[in-house]
Amino acid sequence: MIDAESIYTVYRWTGEKYALSHHEFCDGVWIEYCNPIIITPIEEAASERLTVARDATYLHSPKASAPRTELQSGTTTTVIGAVPGGDWYLVELWKGESGFVSRRYVRHD
Repeated sequence: MIDAESIYTVYRWTGEKYALSHHEFCDGVWIEYCNPIIITPIEEAASERLTVARDATYLHSPKASAPRTELQSGTTTTVIGAVPGGDWYLVELWKGESGFVSRRYVRHD
């Protein structure tokens, strides 16, 4: 992954517990001043039906010109969020590291 992690996981208090609300992606040097992309989490049951192609390219941000993010050998990826617009998914790569993958690499089983 690129040196600075740009993905934040946001939880909200439900009155009984903290529950996952959404993920935020901020691309840039001054993270404190950006307008983050709000990424909708994919429920675990739905996530289990999504698979990423073996030849997928993992990127640092949801745009084709972004730098690549390396996948650790022997690991499996998990699709954890959908980027607004439907062209990109947020994917957990390894132990909390994440990246983005184009929709064309994601299969719905």
